Amino acid sequence: MIYLSFLLLGLGSGAVYAALGTSLVVTYRSSGAINFATGAIASYTAYTFATLRSDGKYFQPIPWLPKFIDLGGPLSLWPSMLIALATAAVLGLLMYWVVFRWLINALPLAKIVASLGVMIVLQALVGLRFGTEALPVSPIMPAGVFSNGDLRLPKDRLYLTVTIVGIAVLLWLFFRFTRFGLMTRAAADSERGAMMVGISPHRIASLNWTIGAVVTGLSGILIAPIVPLTPGGYTLFIVPALAAALVGRLTSLGPTVITGLLIGALQSEITKFQTFSWFPKSGIGDAVPFVLIILVLFFRGKAIPQRGMSFIATLPHSPRPRAVLPTAGVGFVVLVVASLLLEHQYRAGLMTSMCAALIAMSYVVVVGYVGQISLAQLSLGGVSAFMCSRFTTDWHVPFPLSVLFSALVAVVVGVIVGLPALRIRGVNLAIITLGAGVALQSAWFNNNQFNGGVSGAKVTNPSLFGLDLGIGSGRSYPRVEFAVMLAVFVVLVGLLVASLRRSRLGSQMLAVRVNDRAAAAGGINVPMIKLTSFAFAAFIAGIAGSLMAYQSGTVSGASFDVFLGLSLFALVYLSGITSITGSLLAAVFFPGGIFYVVLSNWVDPGGYFELVTGLLLIDAAVRNPEGFAGRLQQGGRWVGRKLDERRMRALPPPGPDSPAPDDRAPQAGPLSKEALAQG
Repeated sequence: MIYLSFLLLGLGSGAVYAALGTSLVVTYRSSGAINFATGAIASYTAYTFATLRSDGKYFQPIPWLPKFIDLGGPLSLWPSMLIALATAAVLGLLMYWVVFRWLINALPLAKIVASLGVMIVLQALVGLRFGTEALPVSPIMPAGVFSNGDLRLPKDRLYLTVTIVGIAVLLWLFFRFTRFGLMTRAAADSERGAMMVGISPHRIASLNWTIGAVVTGLSGILIAPIVPLTPGGYTLFIVPALAAALVGRLTSLGPTVITGLLIGALQSEITKFQTFSWFPKSGIGDAVPFVLIILVLFFRGKAIPQRGMSFIATLPHSPRPRAVLPTAGVGFVVLVVASLLLEHQYRAGLMTSMCAALIAMSYVVVVGYVGQISLAQLSLGGVSAFMCSRFTTDWHVPFPLSVLFSALVAVVVGVIVGLPALRIRGVNLAIITLGAGVALQSAWFNNNQFNGGVSGAKVTNPSLFGLDLGIGSGRSYPRVEFAVMLAVFVVLVGLLVASLRRSRLGSQMLAVRVNDRAAAAGGINVPMIKLTSFAFAAFIAGIAGSLMAYQSGTVSGASFDVFLGLSLFALVYLSGITSITGSLLAAVFFPGGIFYVVLSNWVDPGGYFELVTGLLLIDAAVRNPEGFAGRLQQGGRWVGRKLDERRMRALPPPGPDSPAPDDRAPQAGPLSKEALAQG
């Protein structure tokens, strides 16, 4: 009976997963976008409800205006809920018309980045208003415990489950038996066909995004008294919600709701097993959604429908690096001189940026060159960091072999994470790599049985040929020697990534990115190229993770948090995910990096740094897929054209014996493999 009690106890959290999964299904069917900001919408709505009910103040998001609008005193339950849900409806409508309307036919990568940008913006707005402390919320559901013999179940969980199931049934009836539901299915099957019969896909999507946001907001309100309300507290709920939605093939509400409830029940049952000495004490329950995602996507990945689109967007350009060695030499000199001249605080920020640059270059390889959307690169760096602790402290492996061996372990894990790429692609692969990152964080990085305990895993100081390369401590922190060592790794990895792009293997990667079926028809071993890209990227991320371990001296899970990795991924996309230049720019603006440190000494960026980052990210997803690096390269090409035009105007006019213009024009030759790979 005790096991049944734990199963039923998990229905409360399972109901939340079911509600968020329902919202994902509704928005995906209308716009083809998986909204990674779903948890952030739930949190934003819950904060709006909580302040209305407790203080009678309406939380408004515009930073330069007063934080709250006083409505004259605390409101009762239903007015607070109605105003909060109306806010969620407006938020969903704005998200579609301002952001996702322009991404209907965009690449999955752009849609993911846009939803990450919305998530960052919403979390930053809440953080600016409420800080990081948990906000207490008065109970909504009846209190007490339902008892039947040895079976005991809190009433609030039971009422929450019944409420969510009832909402799902009403939505199913609405979409199944109304004309609007029929139009939604028509627009999802063929956007062009729907427009030909007079159906406006934008109007359909607008209402669906509104419905999805209201359902998400209601789930956030209902769980606020049960789950501590913090700015990022509900964000991780997206992983089990995605698992539930994927079982429903992103189209069916019934299987989504049932799966969400089962995930919550199974996670609760695992907490019972954690009381046994032989069972791991933490992390296993959070890995359940990842296992489910693996099973669904690997065995049914090709069966998950893609929404009908009127056309397909083009991929961002991946420029071929030029003057690689001179550029690397100049870069190394700049890093060394900066390490020598900068004061301690700024030097530490430069070190953080150099480590972030390595992780960013791993994104360039797997996402920019091959088009495989991986959200687990920082987590792979964490694998290497924790292994570096074991290699140096337990097995006494010296530097730099410790870095090499740790990176090779990350390669093994990276290839395992990349195996589903042989069957799935696009947003489905993004989901599975995100789930892998959450599973690693929960089962390993945050598990005191495996991560060295609450004090973290120690790392032995690096040295080479008797030269101390450690970061130092006290007044000597951070030492120039460690910064120079990081500069060497950044330059070597940059040369490796540039050489990869210029090689035959790099051309094959680009061909796979453009169209893997056409690449296979051209004789390219597509599965091998994909796995090779994951191995390359994991190796680079592993090097970065080991160096981050040496930088901190103690490895902790907080340094490799999944959503910190998402922030870096977002910055790389914003800066230019297809080029090394973009990865270096992203590292400069990484939180804790050199720009952040400089900015912090002038003003307190607080949540405004994240807010601006999220807004720029949305703009990049909608208008500038090549990022800041692409704009810089476009500017360089424009300057080059202007200089060429000036030189042509400076030439003397052709004389009577000069060859005709057609005779002087270069003859077009056959397209190279490089040109074919770039489309």
